[in-house]
Parts: sequence; C-alpha cells; structure tokens
Amino acid sequence: MCKIPCPKMLSPVCGNDGLTYSNECILNFTACSRNQLWIKMAYDGPCREEEVPAEESYSCPKGAGPGPCSPALKLFKEQGLIGSKRPQCDDDGFFLPRQCHPSTGMCWCSDCFGQEVSEPSRSGPSDETCQQLRSQEKNKPKQQKSKL
Repeated sequence: MCKIPCPKMLSPVCGNDGLTYSNECILNFTACSRNQLWIKMAYDGPCREEEVPAEESYSCPKGAGPGPCSPALKLFKEQGLIGSKRPQCDDDGFFLPRQCHPSTGMCWCSDCFGQEVSEPSRSGPSDETCQQLRSQEKNKPKQQKSKL
C-alpha cells in the first residue's frame, strides 16, 4: 500500500511514460499505487512532444515491477468475458509485440504499453514484423497525455 502524502500544489513534471503529472509526488504515488515503479520523472515542467525521451518512453523497463499488461490480464481473468481480447504479456508484465484476438483470429502489433502500432488483420503481421515496428516506434515522439 502506498501512503505518500502529496502537497496540493501545481508544479508539473514530465514522466518517462510521456504523461504530465501535477508534481513529482503525484508521479511517485501513481507509480507506487499502480505497482509500475519503472515510471520516473524525465524532467521538470509539462511534457513537450519534442523532449519526451523516446528511448525511455518506448522501451520496456526490466525488473522494476509489473508493467501495464499484468493488471489488464488480471482484469480479463476476473471478468471472464467470452470473446473479449486476452492481453498477452511478457515476463516483466508488458505487452508482447504481437497481440491476437483468439475468437476472431485478428492480430496486430502493439507497443509495450498495449497501444496498437499496426492495423488488425486476419492472421495479422508476423512476430518479426511486430518486433521491427516496435523498434521503429522507439524513435517516434509519443502522443501527449496528462495526469493533472
């Protein structure tokens, strides 16, 4: 459990996940409460597309707590919805490069945070293609989001 008392002050910081947080304490609390300890402060101030470290925002951190796929898989198992997408995770809890929908046979490439980086199609792209796309995504700026 994360009991981090955070001040109610606005002093924005950019996280290495490409999100802007109200202050560094909120970033740390979010990382702790989600058990995503790989989230760190990239720099002071709101995230600016050109300055979000691409290698940090697209790499899949290793050994710093479960990634975002683990809670998605847990939720899938708890809900047990027939026909819904089943997240496919790596050993560190991040999304595998190739995701497939077992009921429809549709497959697509995903970044390690679960965002689609290719269009879904029957049988979809190969594992190799998805790995190449993921490598290419490391060099693109991330879309801006905010946690203010």
